[in-house]
Formats: sequence, C-alpha cells, structure tokens
Amino acid sequence: MFVAAFPMGTIAGPVIAIMGAMVIAIVIAIGGAIVGAIVSVLVGAIMIVLVSAVVGAVVGMVMIVGVTTAGSQQEVKGQTQDKINSLHRYRFPERVLATSVA
Repeated sequence: MFVAAFPMGTIAGPVIAIMGAMVIAIVIAIGGAIVGAIVSVLVGAIMIVLVSAVVGAVVGMVMIVGVTTAGSQQEVKGQTQDKINSLHRYRFPERVLATSVA
C-alpha cells in the first residue's frame, strides 16, 4: 500500500503545485487586467476633464480680453468721434446754422 501510494504522491505533488500556480497566475492576470483597465479609464477621464478645463479657461480668458478690448476700442472711437463733431461745430458754425435754419 505504501509502495503503491508513494509514486502517486510524488507525481501528484508537483502537478497540484503547478496547477495551483497556474490558477494563481490566471487570477492575478485577470485581476491585474481589470484593475489596469479601471485605472486607465479613470486616469484618462481625469486627464480629459483637466485638459478641457484648462482649454476652456484659456479660451474664456482670451474671449473676455477680446471683448473688453473691443469694447474699450469702441468707446475710444466714440469719444474721438464726439471730439471731432464738437470741433467741427466750433470750427464751422455755418454748418450748425445751416442745419438749424433748415
């Protein structure tokens, strides 16, 4: 009985060890793949959010500066036109007279 069981134990030991190692390796590989996929998706989503936030902030600042600059230029242009009109009024009073008579 002992002699017959000894070779079986000798063969079964390494087979069980190899199968156990394979199962552990498969579980670790699958778990690692799942965790890696989740982490990469999360990191990708975070990066997309960060990049879009930075791009949005830069575009917003550029738009605000552009609108403000355009508004101030328009205001300066209006003030300049008012100055020109007032100078014309004082320099050419006949134009004012002609418009008031007409």
